[in-house]
Amino acid sequence: MPTLIDIPETVLDQILENCDFRAIICLRKVCQSLRDYIDKSIPDSRLSSLELSVLEDSAVVRYGKFGTVQYAKEENGCSLDPGYLAERKHFENENFMILFFNDFKFAIKHQKTTLDMCNLKCLAESGLGNFLEELKEILKSRRTFLKSEEVHIEIINHRDIMSYLPYLDSNVLENIWIFDTLGREPKQLLELRELVELEQWKNAKQIGIPTFFISNNDLEQFLHLRHSLFCLETVSMECLKFLREKIISSGIIEILDFNYDHFDGDDRSLVEMFGMVSVEDEIGKKWYFKKEDQERKIWEFSHETFENPRFAFCSLKEDQVPDRAVIKVLS
Repeated sequence: MPTLIDIPETVLDQILENCDFRAIICLRKVCQSLRDYIDKSIPDSRLSSLELSVLEDSAVVRYGKFGTVQYAKEENGCSLDPGYLAERKHFENENFMILFFNDFKFAIKHQKTTLDMCNLKCLAESGLGNFLEELKEILKSRRTFLKSEEVHIEIINHRDIMSYLPYLDSNVLENIWIFDTLGREPKQLLELRELVELEQWKNAKQIGIPTFFISNNDLEQFLHLRHSLFCLETVSMECLKFLREKIISSGIIEILDFNYDHFDGDDRSLVEMFGMVSVEDEIGKKWYFKKEDQERKIWEFSHETFENPRFAFCSLKEDQVPDRAVIKVLS
C-alpha cells in the first residue's frame, strides 16, 4: 500500500489543498521528505488570526478558524495536542519550544494575507527573554513585515513589547491593545519612551492600555488617535484643561477615555471649566461644550464615579445631544 510520500505530487497537492492548517501542521511531523515538500508547496497559510500564549511548561497557538495546537513539556520529551478529535502525539527527547518554533516559523513564513488580529500572551516569567528573542528573530526573518489590522499584547513590561510590535507592518496595523499579563494592583507604570517612537504607534488609529498607568507627561502621545483608552494615577484640573484645549482643536480625535485612581479637583471646579451639568445619575455626570467656530461638532465630557472612576471625551453630532442640554461655547 503506498504511503503519503509515494503518492504523485499532483494527488498530494490536492490532498494538501483540502487540509486545514492544523492538519498540515500534523502532516509536517510524518517525515522529513513530506515536511520539505509541504514547506515548498504551501503558498499561503490563509490565517485570519493568530493567537500565541506562552506558559512555563507549554505554548499554545490558535491558528484562526483552524483551531488550537498545544505544545507541552513532558518527562523524557514533549507532546503535541492538535485538539478536537485528533490524536495527541509524544516526541521522545524533544524540546517543546523547539517543536513549537519550527511550526510557528512555518506559519509565519507562509502567511501572506492580512490577519484580522494577532495576539501575544506572555504568561511565563522564567525563560521569557529567550522566548521573545527567538520570536523576534522569526518575525525579522520574513521578507516583509507581518500584516495584521489589530494586535493584543499581554506583557510584563515595555521591553517585552519591543520584541514583537516593531515587526508588524505599520501601514496596515490600526489597533493596538496592551495589557499587564499579571493584572497587578496597584497598576504598574508603563514606560512609553521607546514605544512612541515606533511607526506602528505613530500610524495607529486606536490604542488601548487599560491595565497599566501611563505618565501624565505622555498624554500628548495619544492625541493623534481616533480612539484611545488608558489609565492615569492622578488627574488634575490642569490635565483636563490641557486635554480639552487639544481636543477642540483636533480634527481627528473621536473618543479619549481614561480611568484614574486620584482626582485633584471637585464638582465646582468641573462646572467652572465645562459649564452646567446636563445629565446626572447614579453613575456620574455629563457636560457638553463646543468651539465657537464649530457649530455642528459637540463634545460630551463625562465623569463616572461609580466603581471604576473615569473621565471621557466623546465627539458627537448635533442630533446626538440630549434635548435641553446646556452647551458651553468656548472661544
